[in-house]
Amino acid sequence: MRLLCITSLLFSLLLACQGSAENSIQVTNASNTASQPTNTLTDKTDKKVNEIWSPTAIEECMTKVKVGESIEFETDFNPFYLRADFDGNSHVDYAVLVKGKDSNKRGLVICKDSNTPFIFGSLSKPKTPLSSFEDDNFITNQWEISTKEYTKSMVGATNRKIAPDAKGESITFAFEGGNGVNIYWDGKQFRIGE
Repeated sequence: MRLLCITSLLFSLLLACQGSAENSIQVTNASNTASQPTNTLTDKTDKKVNEIWSPTAIEECMTKVKVGESIEFETDFNPFYLRADFDGNSHVDYAVLVKGKDSNKRGLVICKDSNTPFIFGSLSKPKTPLSSFEDDNFITNQWEISTKEYTKSMVGATNRKIAPDAKGESITFAFEGGNGVNIYWDGKQFRIGE
């Protein structure tokens, strides 16, 4: 009887500990930067599904972005942000996919040195478009960071290097058929190589 009581007590403690461990799991990001929830995704019944997390540096940078409407993360794409060193100064930079809450136009925000925002894409309304894509809509869910060495070695359709003056890593957007767009820092501004 005594053994049964002890076994029952141990089993109850095990279940209690397991339940509290499951409730304490938190999402963290690879940068070890403090994170905070930014958006909550809901299903069709408005039931909370999960939270979107991003580094604090992105949150602070996004408050400085002005495009004439509220913006939100483009969470239809995973990942919706990437971390790199675009200018080669050994400070963390972030690239974040966003969309306008009213227009649904997509854009790319680059938080240089985790601080200064640069906005590109159809959401940015530039005087001069960054790309040759109609409405500067070059955003795709197939994007990644390319090393500085790879960026400087890339060649375009004419066998000419497209980013020989790149100072750091770059963002590569890939499209079906092998076409792509590469965004890099040339020491003064972000440029595009197609």
